[in-house]
Amino acid sequence: MIKVKNIFILISFILLTSCGYSPMLSSEKIDFYFSEINYEGNQQINNHIDDNLRKYRNYNEGKKNYKLNIVSDYQKKVANKDKNGNPKNYNILLNVDVNYVSINGEELKKNFRRNFSLETKKKKIDEKNIEKKKRKDLSELISEDIIFYLTSK
Repeated sequence: MIKVKNIFILISFILLTSCGYSPMLSSEKIDFYFSEINYEGNQQINNHIDDNLRKYRNYNEGKKNYKLNIVSDYQKKVANKDKNGNPKNYNILLNVDVNYVSINGEELKKNFRRNFSLETKKKKIDEKNIEKKKRKDLSELISEDIIFYLTSK
């Protein structure tokens, strides 16, 4: 059993190193930096996004300079109810409007949306913890979407 596992790990390593794999967000592909980021809206979402975009704030000569204005909105709506009228499922929606302004005045606007369906739990603390984790995960996905959008421009 251990030999099979070791062989699998060895083959995986060989395939990954020889296939030319490179991370999508490698520093060679990033040709911009953020000189300023302004936030409005949900503070928790903004904090998660700021944590993920912080590494792109370093000044680099010869790279594009962007100022970002980010407006975030978080909504938790009841998706359906049981026969007694108690919520059964929630739909969590994260909506982020991003306004990119380059140093030469070029302006881009983009809206990013992510949603998640959350089932109610008997213990509300468990439900709150899952909601908090999903809010952070969705914020990270939107942060990646922001970077991917700019790298494709």
